[in-house]
Amino acid sequence: MGTALQMHEWSLKMSRNMHGQDNSHPDIAVSLWSIALVFIKQKKLDQAAELLSQGVEMLRNVHGRNSVHPHITAVLLNLADGYDNQGRLTEALAAREQITQEDIVSNEGV
Repeated sequence: MGTALQMHEWSLKMSRNMHGQDNSHPDIAVSLWSIALVFIKQKKLDQAAELLSQGVEMLRNVHGRNSVHPHITAVLLNLADGYDNQGRLTEALAAREQITQEDIVSNEGV
């Protein structure tokens, strides 16, 4: 049995083999998210932020630019927390503002 990182990297490889290297697919986004969470625990915050950003972009491609899908919100929160931990407060605020904007869009018709 490998480490958590090795298992998530294997999952990402399998997802990309099934769905295509450049394809936006929720399975690929979740694998990126999982690897990023391992990097956060390892204090590899720059690497985590890059993967979380890729994951958000991929999920938006899948669910729509203005979607408030719970995975998008969760990834943005992880991204904001990672930026906070690095002292990158402007970027953390920008990630949180995206969540707020998405919540507003989802509640307009209520």
